[in-house]
Amino acid sequence: MALTNSSKEDIELLVDTYNHRHPDAINLISKYFYGETQSTMSEITEFNENFLVVSSISLTKKKENKFEFPLEIKTSEEFQNNLIMLLMQAREKAPSSEPLTNIEKEIEKTKNLDTYFTKVKSKKVISKNIVEITFQGGLKSLPNYGNDAFLYFIVSEEKNFKFPSDFSMATFRSLKASKDVTSLNGAYYTIRRKRTDEIDVWFVLHSNPGPLADWAEKCDAGDNVAVWGPRSSYNPPKDIDQYIFIADETAQPAVLSCIENINGKKYIGIFETKNEQYEYDLKGISDRIKWIYRDDFVQQNEDLVNEIVSLVQKADNTYIFGAGEGKRMLTLRRVLKEVGFSTKETNLIGYWKK
Repeated sequence: MALTNSSKEDIELLVDTYNHRHPDAINLISKYFYGETQSTMSEITEFNENFLVVSSISLTKKKENKFEFPLEIKTSEEFQNNLIMLLMQAREKAPSSEPLTNIEKEIEKTKNLDTYFTKVKSKKVISKNIVEITFQGGLKSLPNYGNDAFLYFIVSEEKNFKFPSDFSMATFRSLKASKDVTSLNGAYYTIRRKRTDEIDVWFVLHSNPGPLADWAEKCDAGDNVAVWGPRSSYNPPKDIDQYIFIADETAQPAVLSCIENINGKKYIGIFETKNEQYEYDLKGISDRIKWIYRDDFVQQNEDLVNEIVSLVQKADNTYIFGAGEGKRMLTLRRVLKEVGFSTKETNLIGYWKK
């Protein structure tokens, strides 16, 4: 059975993310799963429900290797599971001197992440489609990474639900994998601010909300929440002179937190929102932020990407960081590459899919 258009798009976004952000993992697969030990650069160049193709480049040749999936895949999750399996098999064949890839480092980190139990303290309106929820209690030992540190929030549809004391992320994953009937839902959100035993988190509200946005709109003080993490993907090179931040509403809390930690270096921010009525107070940095409005564009992906690129000037020692809708970020990465930005100079993440 062929992949659905939706699954194909999901996998395309995943492949672009791996090629852009994790070329070291793809190259490890080339070198030690396929035996292309002289490979210096690799990427996934083709896929369908039955196989994927990894192209590797060395000083003397370019070669394509096909991996056939043991079972026909139907989802991006199944595709990713096969990719991680390839990586693990490549690692088994690699010499001990071969450094860990970024994905492997991340997997090692997640093994040690804790689950924390906290409660809703209060809610505050930030804009017409953003609400800030403050969580209090159980967070004193939560690391304060700042920047784009994010947590996985687990909430219940049951109003007075209490998490068992032994509940963990592993429990949640097990429930979801077994498809047991459960009222629990989860999603990643960025920590906007961290205090001793409190965190502020921004939730974007939608006309057709997912489970977490729906919960954010309806929750009350005292509602119980489990959070797992934190993690971070913001890691600019050390010799940066200028930062360019690109974000829709979902990524603006991460970008604002990053801006607070760049120690006086130059930056500009490109913030996307629906229209001018959805702006909010930028507290003294409004002259460094350019708002662009979705309502101004007919073709929201192509036109918005062109507008963003027109605001981004190629310069040495510049780092571009941001996030937003997955397909938009994919297109933006490709266009920025065409105008001269390397993968080391950009980190654009798909936070959600339209």
